[in-house]
Amino acid sequence: MKSILFVIGSLDRGGAEIQLSRLAIALKQNGINVHIFTLSLGGDLTGNLLENGATISHGYLNYGTNFISRVLLIFISWVKLIFICIKSKPCIIHGFLPLGNFLASTSAFIARVKCVTSKRALGTHQDINSLWRYIDNMSNYLSNVVTANSLGVVNDALLRERFLKDKIKLVYNGIDLDNYSDLLVKREKNRQILKLSNREIAIICIANLIPYKGHNDLLLAFSYLSKRFPNIKLFLAGDDRGIQEKLTHKAKELSIENKIIFCGIVNDIPELLSAMDIGVLTSHEEGFSNAIMEYLSAGLPVVATNVGGNEEILLNAPGCYLCRVKDIEGISSNLAKAANELDSNPSDRTLRIKLIKDNYSVDNMFTNYLKIYYRL
Repeated sequence: MKSILFVIGSLDRGGAEIQLSRLAIALKQNGINVHIFTLSLGGDLTGNLLENGATISHGYLNYGTNFISRVLLIFISWVKLIFICIKSKPCIIHGFLPLGNFLASTSAFIARVKCVTSKRALGTHQDINSLWRYIDNMSNYLSNVVTANSLGVVNDALLRERFLKDKIKLVYNGIDLDNYSDLLVKREKNRQILKLSNREIAIICIANLIPYKGHNDLLLAFSYLSKRFPNIKLFLAGDDRGIQEKLTHKAKELSIENKIIFCGIVNDIPELLSAMDIGVLTSHEEGFSNAIMEYLSAGLPVVATNVGGNEEILLNAPGCYLCRVKDIEGISSNLAKAANELDSNPSDRTLRIKLIKDNYSVDNMFTNYLKIYYRL
């Protein structure tokens, strides 16, 4: 196999984009050429991919334009992608996210190249806009293999599109554990940088500030929790996608603004996690959470909503708890449990890290994708 062409909307830091980046770098390290086509220009992950030898082309999509202009720009980008496919003849075209899947599968069909598409979340976008159902159906029909990153996503996809039964393959996300070594050594230094005393409990939520990530629920749960634990702080790490101002007002309304720290985009997640005590994720929907993998890789106990693949990853993780979606009381009480159990069983930290190492490493993910590519 000589080359793989990935198609995705952008290289901004997000769950799918991070997984694509890890996979692309692993492929390059194993002698396979990687070309990435993004619909829009730029992205936080671009530099690292270029440094590791990937080549990148861009479409012309600008989300700041009106709907008709965006459709036209997507069409022009699609034409460019088709020419790239015909000229370079990659062995595999691999699409990520719904629009990337559609452009990848249709381009592959025209260029007569094998295609893999990816389902990385539940199909709730189809419920919001029925047009996506037809777009997804077309993408999946034209692709040779459809990958899903959790059993939750597999089951949701089969309910929506039964013809996927013989096409869909489960490939879990992967994380590079080398970045999480020696975190305990860095803990004291990084807590000092964050001005955290030894008595304070630091809770971290890694999620871009998007409504469906449930930050509003988390603030409500945290406000109840802070009455029982006056020595807690909540760190919110992620890009503001338009709701930070509302969350700031909500924190003031709940009188917890002095306990909430908005971190923005964090480039070195392991360094931040070394100073934390508990990881939390209150998403209303999820495929297979990168954030939970990161929490467990740092040895942290986790409280998360029971959506998508969260149950799968936390099933055998000691000291971790699942809550119902939007269950404010449940989120708060489980965070209290996790806080009360801190340091009660030091071996739990090792077991959480081992769970990731044994099941969700980048090597495992890379090997499983490689099997699919070679089978095609």
